[in-house]
Amino acid sequence: MSGENAITVECAYAKVNLCLDITGLRADGYHLLDMINVEIGLHDRMQIRKTTQPGIELGCDKPGVPLGPENLIVRAFHAFKDECQLGDLGLRVQLEKAIPAGGGLGGGSMDAAALLRTMDREWPGLDTERLTGLAVTIGADVPYGIRGGAARITGVGEGVELLLPQNPLPSGSPWLFLIMPPIHSDTRGAYRAWDAQTGNAIAQLDGSLSERSAAVADLVRGRDFEHLENYLFNVLQKPVFRAIPELRELHSKAEVLLNRPVHMTGSGSNLFVFCQSEKEAAEISDLWKCRMSEVSADAFPILI
Repeated sequence: MSGENAITVECAYAKVNLCLDITGLRADGYHLLDMINVEIGLHDRMQIRKTTQPGIELGCDKPGVPLGPENLIVRAFHAFKDECQLGDLGLRVQLEKAIPAGGGLGGGSMDAAALLRTMDREWPGLDTERLTGLAVTIGADVPYGIRGGAARITGVGEGVELLLPQNPLPSGSPWLFLIMPPIHSDTRGAYRAWDAQTGNAIAQLDGSLSERSAAVADLVRGRDFEHLENYLFNVLQKPVFRAIPELRELHSKAEVLLNRPVHMTGSGSNLFVFCQSEKEAAEISDLWKCRMSEVSADAFPILI
């Protein structure tokens, strides 16, 4: 990206949690996590252009997306600019939004990470530790979004262990059938629901890594996708379903219709079925369109 008219195009891929465990609670109230994340073919697209006007000008093709300081893209721009002392740097960013908000796919965080990747290429100067430290102040999923691929995420998002690199043109990789209901699940509310369900037992958690997440990590690292589905889990799923009965009902209907385990990603509300192949995902998609077409759903490759 050089000159005011040059445009850089960056994709921000949706993330899905194959597993999510909570291993402790920090003194400041943040939950310590142990998760396995992957990226899927669903993505937002950003056109990034340098301008002579200092600051960031953000636009979006979808109405209702906040474009001010509450947007993580805007926060990422200012955080990086200030950290690298880039003075009167100006960017114009046009966002083409495809990842649904409030669904547990990390759309806002992946967008912020995509901008940080671009800025880091154009104005290098931060080592990995500083870039990660900057990213985690913007959002817990942002450090992962910078790396991508299949990764084990620990702490409050700052620990990123790459298991398999991202492959934007996967061949022979598993697929996901993703169910995207028009139900918003609040992240803070999901963790509060987990706290209420766990009660005093949370005091017994000391932040040690999760054996269940380690098992999922080993299967992903070894590309043992045949057995992986039996190990997927999300400790937020039950408390979120208790708090959002309509999501619990949709989950039950989906499992009956598809005769397959259906999982929740992140704090919800998106649900997914793990598929061994594109053919399997297409068959599930066809059945869904015949019987449950009122709820948006589609099949996407896992980018590993």
